[in-house]
Amino acid sequence: MRVGIASALASPDRPQVVIVLTDGFTPWPEQSPSCRLIAALIGDTPPDPPGWIETVRVPVRPAEDCGPSHLQEGLADGGA
Repeated sequence: MRVGIASALASPDRPQVVIVLTDGFTPWPEQSPSCRLIAALIGDTPPDPPGWIETVRVPVRPAEDCGPSHLQEGLADGGA
């Protein structure tokens, strides 16, 4: 992950925010980059990244919860 983050920060059009999607099992940069870093940690038990990384946890649902019938249920109850 640190290579991708460094590459993004080395671009001529430097980002203000870098967002990464990961299972968390990655080598993180050793220190906070010069921009806001947000990690979407995918899975039920990903390891915690360094404390200076903002995190969003994305649990994995069984495939049967994501099929067309699930979408129809969401539409039937107004998307709730």
